[in-house]
Amino acid sequence: MTVSAYILYLALVLLSISMNKHYKVVISTSINKNYQIASKLIGNALLIISLILFIKTTGLSLGITYFFGFLALFIIIIALFLTYKPKLLIFTIFVSFLFWVLIKFLLN
Repeated sequence: MTVSAYILYLALVLLSISMNKHYKVVISTSINKNYQIASKLIGNALLIISLILFIKTTGLSLGITYFFGFLALFIIIIALFLTYKPKLLIFTIFVSFLFWVLIKFLLN
């Protein structure tokens, strides 16, 4: 389930960065049209993959519930980062990946 949550977070970050106003705040340049399209496509694909993984790991009803619960939580976290510390948004992708790897090694 942690993989599903990480994929969901990554998808939401890609979708938020695909918007021109968020991209300018985070990266400080104008967005390339090809990057914007690719970011939207990859973000939407990762959202679907995350939903499928949540359903496969916990069942249909709990999977959908966990998906929307994590979705709401991650949207709030990303909105707070974009509002107060936009440069740290890209850094959180790497930190969350390292945190996930650490949890995997500690639990096994």
